[in-house]
Order: sequence, then structure tokens, then C-alpha cells
Amino acid sequence: SLTNEKLNKDYLLINETLLKTLEDVKSKNNELYLLANIDPLTSLPNRRNFVDYLDNLIAKCNSTNKFALLFLDLDRFKSINDWYGHDIGDKLLIATCQRLKENLGPNDFLARQGGDEFIIILNNLNDEYEALEKSRHLVRIFRQPFIIDGITINSTISIGISVYPINGNNRSDLMKFSDIALYSAKNSGKNTSRLYNCAMKKEENRKLELENRLYDAIAKYRRIYGIKFSVLNDADGIFDLKLFQEQFQK
Repeated sequence: SLTNEKLNKDYLLINETLLKTLEDVKSKNNELYLLANIDPLTSLPNRRNFVDYLDNLIAKCNSTNKFALLFLDLDRFKSINDWYGHDIGDKLLIATCQRLKENLGPNDFLARQGGDEFIIILNNLNDEYEALEKSRHLVRIFRQPFIIDGITINSTISIGISVYPINGNNRSDLMKFSDIALYSAKNSGKNTSRLYNCAMKKEENRKLELENRLYDAIAKYRRIYGIKFSVLNDADGIFDLKLFQEQFQK
């Protein structure tokens, strides 16, 4: 009958509309996931994605499992970015991502922390020295220059390493110790990798204490003598010696 025919057409139309709506919702959910978890420039997992991965990995590991957390930083990236421009800088980051992918294992994890910082998790390690050897290999391959838009760019890397469970068994400690090791690598002249050890933490604490004492001294002298001070970008506080001498010559 005409009534049944119309009902059938209406049913098919509603069903088609529902299917399209479901596809749109699925597509939007996928877009939201990518925005929340994927770095738009390199298509690598972002920091949030990395944190989730690391937390899940730690939850699944036992005392016999070992993995290494590597913090990797491009040396001189700011200078390259400033000199050649952000387009070349972005292309260098993409080329860095590709070079890292080509030299990591299928079970390893690579993410972009932000800026010129990358994160690597080396899974299924026998010991910490295996992580150090793999990091040295990465350092070596980055001594080869990049050719970007016909420009030869030399961009080495520095790497800091911590190993689960040797250096820590939680995310906070592993990230902190990898960061300290990276700082040590950069202070050692860059273009190298460093495996975290307790001496690094002591040295970091010593520098922080010295820095705090220096800022306290600057504040004290400013209050007493009204001397002007300047502070360098690397947080090493210094006072203007000329102004200091002028104050005591008055």
C-alpha cells in the first residue's frame, strides 16, 4: 500500500541520516583525539600522549623489565631558527623526526616534547649500558649534516638518559633524572649523551644552592648600597662591576 511504501521510505531516510550522523561524530572524535595527542608538525605523539604511554608502561613492568627514557635536544636550534627562519626550522624538526625513526627499533617509542625537544623510550633492554650505546649511535648519526632546501645545516644532538627501575620506578623520578642528565650533556660541550648518576644530582643541587645564595647576596647588596644589577639569560646572577666601583668611589 501507499502508506507502507511511505513508511519504508521514511525509515530508510532516517536510517541514512543516523548513519551519516554517526560517521560525523566518529570523524569529530578522531579529530579531537589527534588535536589532544598528536604533534601537528611532525605527526609524532605529543607530551600528553607520552605521559599516558609512560604511565601504562610502568604499570605493566616488573622488577626484571628494563627500559630507558631519553630526553633529546637539538644543539644550536635557536640560532639555526633565528638565522634561516622558522620555515627552515620546522623542516629541520621534521627531518630530525625522520632520522630518529629510521634509527629506532619497532618497539621503541618516539614523541615530541615541544620546541626542539624529543622523547625516546627504548624498550626491552638488557642493562643501562645498552641504552648508552644506542644513544651514542644516535649522537653519531646526527653528526651528519642535513640538506634542507639546498642549505647544508649542521645540527648535532644532546641526550640525557635514565633507566627503569635502576634510576627510578615512577614517572616523576625518571623524567627528572633524564632532564638532569641532559643538562649534564649540554654542559659537557653538547653533541654527546649522558647516563644519569647520583653525582649529577649532587652537582645540580650544588649549583642551585650557589645560585640561590648569589641571588640572596645580590638582593642584600642592592638593599644596602642601592647598586644596580644585571642577570644573564643562563640565570648566573652578576652585578655591574663598574657601578659597584662607582658606589664606593663616592
